[in-house]
Amino acid sequence: MHILSHRKSILPFAMSRTGVISSYRAHRHDFLELTFIHSGSGNHAIDGIQHPFAANDILFTPPSAIEEFLADGHTHDQTSVALYEEFFARHGMREEVSMLRARIASGVHTVSVPPDHAAAVERLINDAFREYIFKMHRYERILACRMAELLSVIERLVHEKRNVLARFNGVPPAIYAALERIESQYHIITSVDDMITTDMNKRYFIRLFKKHLRITPIQYLNRVRIEKCCELLSVKDAAVSDAAYQAGFNDLGNFNRLFRRFLGMTPRDFSRRVLSSAIDAGAINRFRFPLEKKR
Repeated sequence: MHILSHRKSILPFAMSRTGVISSYRAHRHDFLELTFIHSGSGNHAIDGIQHPFAANDILFTPPSAIEEFLADGHTHDQTSVALYEEFFARHGMREEVSMLRARIASGVHTVSVPPDHAAAVERLINDAFREYIFKMHRYERILACRMAELLSVIERLVHEKRNVLARFNGVPPAIYAALERIESQYHIITSVDDMITTDMNKRYFIRLFKKHLRITPIQYLNRVRIEKCCELLSVKDAAVSDAAYQAGFNDLGNFNRLFRRFLGMTPRDFSRRVLSSAIDAGAINRFRFPLEKKR
């Protein structure tokens, strides 16, 4: 089996963009590979175990693992990055070396980038790719800084997800797995069926979910989506419709009704009040909507 290596290259570091593909043959490499999915979907196999992926996912493949991309009936577009500890070490970036080691040791193969971070992450990837291709003055240092920022953003996303899910440590595994899926895929989930990761009966799953969280799966999903909308609407010139669609709402009427119930005001009023500092956006989350109207 072919083993990819860039250890003896000038940096050592490498980036490649595949264009639109559906699959890629099995191979190994001697670096941590970070792959950003620009669009599409498929299955990422690591040592024979398949992990589904979609647009805005970041995939991690540890050194020496057998990696393969398998089609799921769709194509995808990806940028892959070959990361070595030596690349950061030569710039004195010790913390980034530690982060790289932590990523390898974590066993986490996929990090889903939420819609409110996706554009920034893709911009980092694209900026780094331009530096790598054109190799202008000081490009190596700029590349290292872009990759350091990317790793920091990833660690922040993982940390935020871990903090949110920490309060659910005592729930049954099937419910915890559903909460993990909601956390990363809230914007594309269309029904309770999309939340269930086992062969558990749907009605039993809903009862079990409500027993432990005291609300239904859909009610929890809506709370997550409204929380994400609040984050998006806290940015100047944010469009209400864009925030709603990015969070997974396809019906603006339903979105506006839910928003008023949770926040006691329209999305546009909320955005104005946050930007004028009349409301502390940091105090609002899925567990605490200070102005929530009870039905």
